[in-house]
Amino acid sequence: LSLVSVEGLPENTTFGYREPLRFRVTWRANSRLDDIIVVLNLDDMNGTRLTTFEAETHRMGMRVEPGRTYTMEVVVPEPPITPGRYLLSASLYSGNHWYDYVRQFGSFEISTLTNGGGDYTIVRPGAGLVHLDSEWSLLSESESETGPLVASELSAWARSPCSGARTGP
Repeated sequence: LSLVSVEGLPENTTFGYREPLRFRVTWRANSRLDDIIVVLNLDDMNGTRLTTFEAETHRMGMRVEPGRTYTMEVVVPEPPITPGRYLLSASLYSGNHWYDYVRQFGSFEISTLTNGGGDYTIVRPGAGLVHLDSEWSLLSESESETGPLVASELSAWARSPCSGARTGP
């Protein structure tokens, strides 16, 4: 097996924030195999692996035949990665055998613009590379009897050993 190409779709290399990531992978087979796994890896610009997308062809009932070329497409509907530049790697393997592996062969960008370009996201330094949606709710609000919590008290609380839920210092 050998990789022929990996393409970002559409053909440009910039995706909007939360816009679906679409890639097309093409490979050529030189032997019959039932359990090929097609892999795309997503790394940050320092080479740290963020995630892996795998297509297990045997789960699709697909058999790879010699002399044939195959093309698959992967779509990640709303990737929770923050705007920036990312590296892409691709591989083909079966069992414990790697047939082809191309490491960090290209890059793409996630822009701050959202789908359609009408809105944008703010990138905060130190916020991380993955933006997971979360839901917060205010449980209570009251006057503090001892005044505001000062940074030194908060630091002492954060360093103390925890056993279960804590509500304060």
